[in-house]
Amino acid sequence: MSQLPLAKREEVLRTYTKFLFVRNPYARILSAYRDKLGNQGSPWSLSVKQWLYRKHILDPSMGGVTFAQFVTYYLQVSQKNMHWEDMNKICDPCTIDYDFIGYYETLKPDSDYILNLIRAPNSTRFPDPQKVPTHSSSDDILGSYYSQLSDEQLKQLSLNEGLATDLELFNYSIPEAIKRENIV
Repeated sequence: MSQLPLAKREEVLRTYTKFLFVRNPYARILSAYRDKLGNQGSPWSLSVKQWLYRKHILDPSMGGVTFAQFVTYYLQVSQKNMHWEDMNKICDPCTIDYDFIGYYETLKPDSDYILNLIRAPNSTRFPDPQKVPTHSSSDDILGSYYSQLSDEQLKQLSLNEGLATDLELFNYSIPEAIKRENIV
């Protein structure tokens, strides 16, 4: 869109079918961590490590970035990578009048609906949600990773403006697998 002249952008936003798919922000953050930082040689891993070294959060002699360290990074950086940026900042749902918002948790029926709505060819398919590489929406995996966070860190994450906005805008809540009694 940024490559189009303003008049064409306005026409596209007015006349095209606009849709967006979202995911529970807690699962999305974990998925980004597992996918992008699981490979310690990835450019994302290196930039996060450099930031953590500068902040004296990560010892250079240690291996990879832990999930707790990644959450510290997520909470403290103002400009996030698009893989873990808040959906409300990436897709601007308060400005763009989306015709449909689909959910990762109901990807198959939601994607079938939108493909039918836009009259896509029968051969067009969304990726199979059962074949995701990180499985970050599973209760076991969510519970395992989020148990590594202190109560204070989980509370800070839950109160983070971007995450809290995504929860509210897209009608999500903290997953049962990671809830704690003393956290919002």
